[in-house]
Amino acid sequence: MKLTDIKTAIVDRLKEKIPGVRVVAEEVEQGFKKPAFFVKVILISSERVNSYQTARSIMIMIRYHSETEKENENLAMSDTLERAFKSTLRVDDRRLTIENVDSEIIDKVLHFRFDIHYIDSEEGIVVADSLGNEQVVAIGEQEEEAGYSEGNVELMKELEIKEGE
Repeated sequence: MKLTDIKTAIVDRLKEKIPGVRVVAEEVEQGFKKPAFFVKVILISSERVNSYQTARSIMIMIRYHSETEKENENLAMSDTLERAFKSTLRVDDRRLTIENVDSEIIDKVLHFRFDIHYIDSEEGIVVADSLGNEQVVAIGEQEEEAGYSEGNVELMKELEIKEGE
């Protein structure tokens, strides 16, 4: 799963649940029309679990620039965001659990944050042995560059080791 997929899911959720507020590209810092959201995805950690799985932790930061810059407007939006990102986030065919939700107002801007921890699996190919048992074999960049694909990879059959050879 790509971080861009997660960001797209967050932007889609914002547009669905809070349609009256525009989502602005992170690069635009001035000259945007309020009210507006800025969404940032921050990779906290990425740790290899095994040859084809990675444990990832990310923090999502949603900044809300209110129209009036009043505290009550920011507090109301904090409640709305908390309801919109209550427990899970659907990304493609997965549901990711939302954790550690918090918010604070800094310089009249609401900063709403939450964490997502998930296991990301690299794509692999399914290979069957001579008995029909299947297993998934991870295919990384090196294997792809070497030309491995689902059609041309087989599990090692049997090795016969002869004495004296």
